[in-house]
Formats: sequence, structure tokens, C-alpha cells
Amino acid sequence: MTTLREDLLILLEEGLLNILNPSCNIFRTGEPCTPRAIYKAVSRLEQNGLLRKFNKEKRVHLRLTEKGRKVIHEHQASDRKLLPAWDHKWRIIIFDIPEEKKQLRTMLRRFLISIGFGKVQRSVWISPHKLHKTVQRYAYKMKLSDYIYLITADSFRGIPEREMAVRCWNIDKLHQDYLNLIDQYTTLKKGVKTLKSGLSSETNDPLTILKSRLEWDYDSILLRDPRLPPELLPDQWGGERARIYINQFI
Repeated sequence: MTTLREDLLILLEEGLLNILNPSCNIFRTGEPCTPRAIYKAVSRLEQNGLLRKFNKEKRVHLRLTEKGRKVIHEHQASDRKLLPAWDHKWRIIIFDIPEEKKQLRTMLRRFLISIGFGKVQRSVWISPHKLHKTVQRYAYKMKLSDYIYLITADSFRGIPEREMAVRCWNIDKLHQDYLNLIDQYTTLKKGVKTLKSGLSSETNDPLTILKSRLEWDYDSILLRDPRLPPELLPDQWGGERARIYINQFI
């Protein structure tokens, strides 16, 4: 789950944001982003030397600094770490939020998706990860604590765990996305190797540049990946194959 400041850095690196726009609605934080919050986050990032502002054509543009890129790469490395072994318990979130708070209800669903919860029903969500405290903090901040129930269960009877994972998360598509990524970059790598043989030693290594692109494309899939335990995933899981592929790319 990214903070607003992390989201700003990621969007700058991905090229999805380069003009200071307080009406931007592509953030993934799951919380309302007021213009004041965006300006404050940008100001703090600038003070910390992670981005710089400059005026061009009467608009305020943003540019990531090398220090900002380093922070993003550290954040990505942290995201790629293997998670602790599963304790075989399910964390269940049930909520009943009044219609007059429907905007907050939508934000809550978006938040649950962003931290890896899967949908059983529109108001029932599950995760194998220990995320109750994260949800409690969010609920308190958004004044939703009175409408949310948090349960820990040892098992779901009648439904095999792997089938539960397929029902609640888009596992098959994620699996195929990872495999497609490997196929795409295997083809690109062959072309780069041919190109590399004709370049001088002073030219930036094309394979290193290609690996950087591969890592960003991998991270874009990882953002949608709930990082489920191996016990819940298909055999020869594409996510693990992609992780190994990146580590052995060069």
C-alpha cells in the first residue's frame, strides 16, 4: 500500500505525471487526495530533495531527482522480498456502510484491493496476510470503525483453498501476465544481443537498459498481485518464474 508521497514518486518515474495537477485522480492510496494534500506532499518531497519543480509554459512541472529514483528503487526492492510463511489463517473483513457514506465505501473497497484483499462478496473480503491492524488504522482515519468487522478464521469448510483463491482473486490472468512478460523479454533480449555486438564499448549497455524496463513492467504486474502464499497458487506459478527470470536476466 503506497502513501501519497510514494505514489507521486512512482507516477513521476512511470511518466504518468509531470505537471502539478491538484485534480489528479490516478493515485492508488485509497484515500481522498485533496489539492492541499497534494501540494503539501509535493512540497515535502521537494524539501527532501526527491523531486524538483520548474515553470514551463506558465505551468508548474515536476521532475524526479536521482535521490528520488534511488528511493523508488529501494521501495521496489522491499516490495519484491519474499513474505513470511502463511499461518493458514484467513483474515476476513465484513462491512455494512450506510448509503450516505457510499463514497467512503468505494474508497474502502479500493483500499482493500490495493493491500491484496480478495472479494468474496461486495461487502465480504478476505486475505491470508496479517493485515487487520492496517485495516483498523485506515478505518479509524476514515471514521469507518463502527461499520467494519474483522474476523480471523482457521479455514473455509467446503471450498478447497486453491479454489477459494481462484474465486476471490484474478489468479489465472496474473499467472498468464507473468508468463507473457517472460516471453516478451526473452524475444527482446535476443534482439538486444544482436544489436550489442555492433556497438562500441563506450555505449551504455543495452542489456542493462532492457533489464530496467523489465523490472518496471514486472513491478506494474506486482502492484496487482495479492502476493498469496505458495499453497494457494498454481503449480509453476508465473510470479515466481518471473522473479527468478529477472534475477538471472544478465
